Amino acid sequence: MRITAAIPPDDMAELDRVCRLQHVSQADAVHEALRFYIDREGDLPTIDYGDDPDLT
Repeated sequence: MRITAAIPPDDMAELDRVCRLQHVSQADAVHEALRFYIDREGDLPTIDYGDDPDLT
């Protein structure tokens, strides 16, 4: 499965930096971060899309 997301440039630069330091792909880093968060919190946070019906 492929997921496309808009990531702010500063966050993308930080992700790239961490991936280079840890010698992992962006996909692997994001996957592991999501698993870590879900395992720790038990769920994902609720996202407020405001009034845009196309994003719900």
